[in-house]
Amino acid sequence: FGRVYGRAGCVTACNLAKAAGDHALVLAPEHHPLRAARQQAVVVDVIQTAQRWAVKAVQARGPVGNGAEDWHPTLLWNCGMGSGASQPHAHAQVILTYGRHPGRAELLRRAGDAHTLRYGRGYWTDVQWCHR
Repeated sequence: FGRVYGRAGCVTACNLAKAAGDHALVLAPEHHPLRAARQQAVVVDVIQTAQRWAVKAVQARGPVGNGAEDWHPTLLWNCGMGSGASQPHAHAQVILTYGRHPGRAELLRRAGDAHTLRYGRGYWTDVQWCHR
């Protein structure tokens, strides 16, 4: 389906080091978008461009199983060398998986389900309560 272009200059690109079959980069228009005068617009554009890419990826794959709700998009933000990014410029990664969340996100989802079964309360609600 090609590249997806954002309204504030972001653009998607294929990720050569894929963690899943559908894995793209969202490149920001500035080298350091958090220092830019229009930083809010760039951050919003990264998120919206990633979402549009995920929708196009699901449409390209077509329905599997019960439908689009079984697809799980994940957004990772990398900004600078200290973030573990292979690219020094700001970018995000969008990973689209089917049936389960990627990596540790799936472990958290399963832990949340187990917590709800054991205590009858939502895991994230309890996490928020602990930090009040």
